[in-house]
Amino acid sequence: MNRDVLAAISRMSQEPWAIAPQSVAAALASLAAMGDDQDYSLDLAAVYGVEAESGGKAFAFDRANGVAVIPVRGVLLNRYNYAYSGATGYQAVLAMFQAAEADPEVRGIVYDHNSPGGDAQGCFELSAELAAGKKPSVAIVDANSYSASFALAVSADRIVVTPSGGVGSVGVYTTHVDVSKYLEMVGMKVTPIFSGDHKVDGNPFEPLPEDVRKDMQTRVDQRRQQFAEVVAAGRGMTVEAVLATEARCYSAQDAVAVGFADVVQSPRDAYAAFVAGLSQAASAPFVLSEAPMPQTDDSRAAERARIKAIRGHEAAASHPELADHLALETDLTAEQAAGILAAAAKDKPAAPAPAPQANAFLDAMRGSGSGVDPNTPEKPAELSVAQQALAAFTLATGRAVK
Repeated sequence: MNRDVLAAISRMSQEPWAIAPQSVAAALASLAAMGDDQDYSLDLAAVYGVEAESGGKAFAFDRANGVAVIPVRGVLLNRYNYAYSGATGYQAVLAMFQAAEADPEVRGIVYDHNSPGGDAQGCFELSAELAAGKKPSVAIVDANSYSASFALAVSADRIVVTPSGGVGSVGVYTTHVDVSKYLEMVGMKVTPIFSGDHKVDGNPFEPLPEDVRKDMQTRVDQRRQQFAEVVAAGRGMTVEAVLATEARCYSAQDAVAVGFADVVQSPRDAYAAFVAGLSQAASAPFVLSEAPMPQTDDSRAAERARIKAIRGHEAAASHPELADHLALETDLTAEQAAGILAAAAKDKPAAPAPAPQANAFLDAMRGSGSGVDPNTPEKPAELSVAQQALAAFTLATGRAVK
């Protein structure tokens, strides 16, 4: 067992962790079994039905589609530079992300999530780094993304969960192990000798004092608040709505309902939809005549929030192409796009035209050369509600939205 793993196990009893509690035993077993061999999991893309390669790259790469696949699997560890099936380091994810962002061959990034969570330390900082990325991204959850993993997933433009999967657990916790009774049983007594009133707070050799417990609770509460703010920003939700989930783990369908995910899809379908979106965005004409302004960090964050809000609209699941068009190909505000998506949700398939009825008068007029034709409609076909909304936007702003 290497020193990084030992340090991670030690932190579990000292610092708040963002991990699903039911996964702690499995996480400890995975950490204890790990070796030192680096594995960037270049087989990850195989689950999506495409060939992956490295070609000297730091990440799995689908060259045919220009997609980088970055694993977020197993226990997530701070100050750890490797990626295994049982654990992934924040530094490994950051290195792969930075390489993908700088690689001109990469058109988009897939984050492959299957993790119960891990270190709270370093997690939110990494999430902010990923959220500032400029390339299109999607978090594909197969099958779980809980706690720290979910904090990273919300940095992607879109979250897709496999039907049997789950996400959530927006909370943190720590533990205190009191071994004083056990030591007493075996005839041992440990006497801490220290300087500074709080130097040995939370030590395992004595029961936890109430004032120390309150201090630990305050620190955990502060981390949870920070976690909720990260999720709220990434998912276009209020902090209050995120906190109201009370760290619940959600099934795939419930996650979409609460706003923690965008759509339920198999991993292959999710990957294919992401690739199709990349191709559509590359071939779509530029619809607004104004030249884009250089983006600051704040404006990039605002733009990502706008895209997430549009793609996260309740009507986006049934109209994903329209949602992607409004998010990526126009500069509509989230509120304007929401109006169009809401209108699209009211669209109904047009009823088939009734079969023409025999009409002796029209037959006679057609034969007379009058120009009257029963097949000529009396008025043009009506626009759908969504088309009317788009037309109204064009009329109001003078800008055509194709």
